[in-house]
Amino acid sequence: MEASTFLINTAGGAGGALFVSAPALGAIRVAITASKCRFTRNTAGSSVFERGSTTDSGCGGAVAATSTPKYRAMAVLEAAQLQQQQQEATAAANGSSSSSSGSNNSSSSTNGGPEAAALAYLDSACSLLVSGCVFEDNVALSNGGAVSVVSCPARVDRSSFARNAGKSGGGLSSRVESQEAVSATPATTEQQQQQTRRRAQQQQQVLLQKPSESNPWLQVWDSNFANNTATGPCGGGLHVEFGRGESARIARCYFSGNAAPSAGSGGAVCLQALGSSGRAEVADCNFSGNSAAELGGGVLAELAGSGGGHHLLLSRLVMSADAAGRAGGAVALASVSASSVLALQDSSISGSSAAQGGAVYAQCRGGSSSSSSSAGTAGTGAAAAGGCSSGVGYDVLRMDKTRISQCMARAGSGGGLYLAAGTTARVRDCVFTANTASASGGGVRGTDCARLSLERVWVRGGSADQLGGGVASTCAELLVLNGSSIVNNSALTGGGLALSGPAAAATADGTSSRPATVTITDATIAANRASPQAAGGSGSNSNSTGGRQAVYVRYGGHGGGAFIAGNVSVLLRGVDMSVGNLAVTGSAVASTQQGCLPGAAGGDDACAQQLILQDVRLPVQEVRRGKGITGARSRACERGAASCCYQHCAEWNIP
Repeated sequence: MEASTFLINTAGGAGGALFVSAPALGAIRVAITASKCRFTRNTAGSSVFERGSTTDSGCGGAVAATSTPKYRAMAVLEAAQLQQQQQEATAAANGSSSSSSGSNNSSSSTNGGPEAAALAYLDSACSLLVSGCVFEDNVALSNGGAVSVVSCPARVDRSSFARNAGKSGGGLSSRVESQEAVSATPATTEQQQQQTRRRAQQQQQVLLQKPSESNPWLQVWDSNFANNTATGPCGGGLHVEFGRGESARIARCYFSGNAAPSAGSGGAVCLQALGSSGRAEVADCNFSGNSAAELGGGVLAELAGSGGGHHLLLSRLVMSADAAGRAGGAVALASVSASSVLALQDSSISGSSAAQGGAVYAQCRGGSSSSSSSAGTAGTGAAAAGGCSSGVGYDVLRMDKTRISQCMARAGSGGGLYLAAGTTARVRDCVFTANTASASGGGVRGTDCARLSLERVWVRGGSADQLGGGVASTCAELLVLNGSSIVNNSALTGGGLALSGPAAAATADGTSSRPATVTITDATIAANRASPQAAGGSGSNSNSTGGRQAVYVRYGGHGGGAFIAGNVSVLLRGVDMSVGNLAVTGSAVASTQQGCLPGAAGGDDACAQQLILQDVRLPVQEVRRGKGITGARSRACERGAASCCYQHCAEWNIP
């Protein structure tokens, strides 16, 4: 199709203007090409006859292309092969020549038989190329408001999608067949052995012929998605399923004003991994003003395919003013399987908002997010019970060289980044500027996260109404802050940092949970402020500040640089806290740890919660007045002491 116009066409089934169903196993090869065409106000699907005549009824408001899934075709092949074997056995029993049967079988395998057919299908029975086309005001009752492709490789370039609507993928939906092989009827032992051999052989063929990184299954580039709507689960602009050998790449595209308003997620893009070892990339794209009712105003990632090992790369993105109703104003990682990774790098996010995770939100699996309820009790310790990582040092979220600014957690925590229970993350060379949270963690919030590493990270100008204007963490295992700068942040408690660990209550086996470990090295913590006024409060010990409920008012104004509470051990080494931190109590550090009493049996080694300062620069006057570090049961520490574990003992260098 070239330079053609399709206007106000309607199909009760799929494809308002065009529907192509390719036969199984490459019996013929179907190639669909649309160049410089315009598709306007076409409709697919019927509210009266919702199913229509195909399983893809209602997909593709303008164009729909589908191919028979290979595993369904495999079941047909297996049944045909079994029938052939039974016929041969019957013929042999009747005295037919076995050599003739063998010859016929060999000829069948060579000329379009099961093996040849399976090999042909690996190159796909259909393909779709869309170049320089315009899709406007098309509607699909099911997926793909403008275009729907199922199990067909597709390439879309220099095209425009505007004001289209569909259940998932308001503009474009690309789905792949199920990654699970299911037989139509119960298989005998002999059938199971045949299926195992055939599938093993096919897997080898897929490995040899799977698409390369430069030629993914789905390619979308230099295209514009504007004001499209997902009426169902996800993908206001674009909905993509990807898996092993069925990768996806979206590059140099613009997404603006797309929405998933009806309890939907992924306002602009929804990416869902199936099976195992899926690869997808979104690069050099701009996102502006996209929205979702639930997760991911800009991008939703679901990496929970059953086999794990998925990798999604988001690189060189510019995202502004995206919004989500629940979490992840710009990007949301909603679910993760073993060894799967979401990487965000060389990107910029600004002005995004959500109830939690104003810019980026990550959780292990679906379900409602939650925030910590108090400073002294750090949550449920859910991370200790499992999580979504695949071993020590494995991070499901990796952020590199990304700038997040002026993002907001409207009704919760994590103005820039929010990590839910069990997640692990590594953040390197990133900048968080002027992000805000109505609860905790103006820049970064980890709620019962397993591990969080912040390396060479700048957190500046953040604010939170409760805890941690810069960073608030209740990670169950480890928080590492290395070579970073926490400057000019403010909160009711813990102007720069608010640190605690998992709840100290008994676990299921009757033992108390181990304290979390926080290591802060070679860092600058300066000009942070903790005061009731910092959060708009009144400064009194009432139950409210500035008209809002003040859960942490008991410790209001504690810890200008850092506030430490609960089941956590903290080491600060080579940290400069000497300049500009302000607080009513503990301008540099305030601690409410339940440490050991002086002279406790077993000495320092028996202490569960330690606060150790080594080569830490504190304000001169504050040190001499005993105000630089404060705690509930403090004791004077001698200079030169290696460590003390009751309340705050320190080794410092006075400037």
